[in-house]
Amino acid sequence: MLRFQRAGQSVPEGTRRQGPPSSGMLRSMEQERSAVVTGGHGGIGRECTRTLRAAGVHVVVGARDVARAKRELGELVRTSVEVLALDLASLASVRSFSESVGASASRRPPLHAVVCNAGVQIMGPPERTADGFEKTFGVNQSWPLSPAPSHDSSSGPPRSNRSRGKRNA
Repeated sequence: MLRFQRAGQSVPEGTRRQGPPSSGMLRSMEQERSAVVTGGHGGIGRECTRTLRAAGVHVVVGARDVARAKRELGELVRTSVEVLALDLASLASVRSFSESVGASASRRPPLHAVVCNAGVQIMGPPERTADGFEKTFGVNQSWPLSPAPSHDSSSGPPRSNRSRGKRNA
C-alpha cells in the first residue's frame, strides 16, 4: 500500500516515507492542484487517478461512458474526482469537454497537469471518426488540433483568473 505524506506533516518516529519513485513530483502537486486524466477509469489510467488522488490532487477524468467510468472508479468518485464525458473520436466532444472543464474551473483548484492516457489502435479495415479522420490518428493525434473555446480576441489571448503579472492594455 502506498502512503503519501502531505507537505508540512511530520513523519511518526520509526516510520519511513513510502511512495513510488516519482513521489517527489507528486509531493510538488499537493498544493491545491488539479489534473485531467483522459481514460482515467481503466488500467493504467485508473492507477494514475488513484495515485494523484492519494497525493491530494483533484482529478477530472474524461471518459466516453460516464456511468461505466463512475462504476469502475468506485469510491474514488466520492472523493475529489470528477468524471466528464469525452469522446476523443469527436472534435465536438473534445470542445464540449474543454468548455465544461473551463466553466467549472472556479469550483476546483487550478489545473496543473493533463495526462493523455486514452488511445486506440485499430487493426483491420480502416474506420473513420465523426470528423472524417482515420480513427487511430483521429483519437490519438487530432484532438490537440481542435480549436480552443472561443473568446473575445480583442482583449488578447485568454487568461486564467489566477494568472500572474500585469495584462497589457
